Amino acid sequence: MFHFVFLTYFSLLTSFISLFPKELDNKTYEISGLAQGTTYSIKYIYVNAVVNKNAIDSIFDLMDYNFSLYKTFSLINSFNKVPQSIQLTDHFSTLIRNANFVSAATAGAFDITTLPLSILWGKFNSGTILAPDNFQIQTALAYSGYQNIYIKGDSLFKKQSLLKLDADGIAQGYTVDIISAYLCSLGIKDFLVEVGGEIRTNGINSGKQPWVVGFIGASDYNSDGATSSRLALSGMSVSTSGRLSKFSNTNIGKKSHIIDPRTGKTVENNIISVTVLSPKCVLTDAFDNGMMVLGLDSAFKLCSNFPDMGLHIVYTSDSGDIRDSANAFFKKHILKPETGSF
Repeated sequence: MFHFVFLTYFSLLTSFISLFPKELDNKTYEISGLAQGTTYSIKYIYVNAVVNKNAIDSIFDLMDYNFSLYKTFSLINSFNKVPQSIQLTDHFSTLIRNANFVSAATAGAFDITTLPLSILWGKFNSGTILAPDNFQIQTALAYSGYQNIYIKGDSLFKKQSLLKLDADGIAQGYTVDIISAYLCSLGIKDFLVEVGGEIRTNGINSGKQPWVVGFIGASDYNSDGATSSRLALSGMSVSTSGRLSKFSNTNIGKKSHIIDPRTGKTVENNIISVTVLSPKCVLTDAFDNGMMVLGLDSAFKLCSNFPDMGLHIVYTSDSGDIRDSANAFFKKHILKPETGSF
């Protein structure tokens, strides 16, 4: 009798265990490549390699179809050629709404309607250009401005027939968000997506810790070593805009590639770089440009309106020293160099 009871109990226990198989070990997978004129890297943690590189490349192709100024067939180029309107895709509509949100929040310091101004200052031209005069700048400003575009139904309209869009300051961040949404649709909870320096994170890394991302602080500008400033991020995006990263060569010297949409002139304030944290990469990508234009005090004042936004600015002081400043939300994500802790 005992033998029978034991076997029955053992059989029941085995059946119970079989209902809960041993959890499969997660592994870290990485996909990288070239797209949008830059590099991209995707790291995710999952039980198997469920992300197909062809699917990722298809997302980039879709983004190019919508936003690339370098693809003659793109929707943005179609809009730039027509005098009034085009029918929108869902992606184009979402990007426009995000762009106009940041434009309104920054009082026009970020604006995607300034392609004519960018061309005046050397966009698409790698040689030395003649700096535009005031008449040329004012003429381009007359048919620019985010208030001159609007969505009605499924179409995007322009109030000025010569208005042209340039989404380069926001499209990569939007692409990062779309790739992140694709990973989530596959059931992936732990990942880091990076496109041209625009980054979005979710969950944890292989060490069961938040993802670690480097950023450039004042100490990094003042040394010749590798970047030592690091952030620990989970469920956050980060983007950096640097005034000294790109230049246009003009007859009056090198000029920053960042243009103030309100004046039509290149930005020449004391800010060296701006790094922004936010849940959505489309917003960090746009806000870092707008805050570069706004300047130190105005940028921090604006950031105070967004409780889930971190801001770090490297700038040159009146004495010529390179310094940095960050708000409390940004500081709580900084890793201490000596310990790797917060």
